[in-house]
Amino acid sequence: MPSNVTSQQVTLSLPLPSGYHADIMLDCRRAVYLADLQILLVADLHWGKGETFRKYGIPIPHSVLHADLARLSDLLAFYQPERLFVLGDLIHGREGLTPDLTETILSWREHHRLPICLMEGNHDKAIDRVADAWGITVVPEYWQEGGFLFSHAPMQQEGYFNWCGHIHPTIRLSSPTDQLRLPCFQLTKTQGLLPAFSLFTGGFNIQPQPSDQVFVVGEDFVVPV
Repeated sequence: MPSNVTSQQVTLSLPLPSGYHADIMLDCRRAVYLADLQILLVADLHWGKGETFRKYGIPIPHSVLHADLARLSDLLAFYQPERLFVLGDLIHGREGLTPDLTETILSWREHHRLPICLMEGNHDKAIDRVADAWGITVVPEYWQEGGFLFSHAPMQQEGYFNWCGHIHPTIRLSSPTDQLRLPCFQLTKTQGLLPAFSLFTGGFNIQPQPSDQVFVVGEDFVVPV
């Protein structure tokens, strides 16, 4: 799987189980662009997590949501996709759907009217309260298109390459004097795992196999390790 590495994006020709190759781009802003389908992929945005924490007295700044929305706006402006696919956990939960949050998203959608398709995640149980108003199409389990299987949790289906989230993958890098844990993309022969889009999330340290490709993500870079 040859790659052309730049500081902020990595372009790949991805071999699919069907034998076809798809042009994709991994972006340091924690997104994947599928050039052939003109779809931008993100996962685990957890809108309303800060609002939920503040309800219980934990002073999470309002800037968390606005920073994530600004980054998503930058991605949409850069790639100009026809559609945005969210691979689960668009929202954090019912308690986070405050009037201020719903109005903030409505205002954001006024500027970004492209179709948004959500593969329903485990945190999206209350999505029906806002889906119509926000212009979100909700897919209960998974979506198949162009040789890809899009889902929240990892899935396997013969003949398809699975794009998914849910795990919030991170990888630990170490040297004799220091160690660092960073979000990452993990690509196997049949699956691509996205890092959590929200900066206000934890992570799970993956244990990649020798044949896997792992790309660590920083504030302004994405690089293979």
